[in-house]
Amino acid sequence: MAGEYVLLRRSIWADDSFTLLSPMAQWLYFAVLSGPSLELNGVCEWRRKHLLKRAASLTEDVLDMAELELREKRWLVVDDETEEALLTRFVREDGLLKQPNMGVAVHRLYPRIASPKLRGVFVWELQRLQMDHPDLGAFKPDKNGRKPVVLELLGNRAIDPWGDGFEI
Repeated sequence: MAGEYVLLRRSIWADDSFTLLSPMAQWLYFAVLSGPSLELNGVCEWRRKHLLKRAASLTEDVLDMAELELREKRWLVVDDETEEALLTRFVREDGLLKQPNMGVAVHRLYPRIASPKLRGVFVWELQRLQMDHPDLGAFKPDKNGRKPVVLELLGNRAIDPWGDGFEI
């Protein structure tokens, strides 16, 4: 489990892809983001019955619509088979990889992702982040010149969640 707090950037309210979501999809995003099982890699347990208990009067139909919306907009990738979900923007938005030691933590968590689909999307997100921000602490060699372990993950199978044939 990740720490006691999560970072929520105020700029989310200037992101059209977020503000165009329905209020229930926004609520579900925040519920997952602040949930007790969210890890430092953006992966969490996906147990619908647990989610239904997080708000009074939340129905399965409302949860279904919010979940589908987040899946279609690729804010959330779910593997129903392994009961796991990935917040696709978490690693990019949280900023943890600015710190070299967080790369070690993310590397350590990778084998705990049971879903091949989520592992692939996570690698894709990590590749994008490294391409856009190669200067982040987690991607730089340490003071002894050793290659960061998080870079080992970049060679794994990557899955583009916007690619053809990707199942939501």
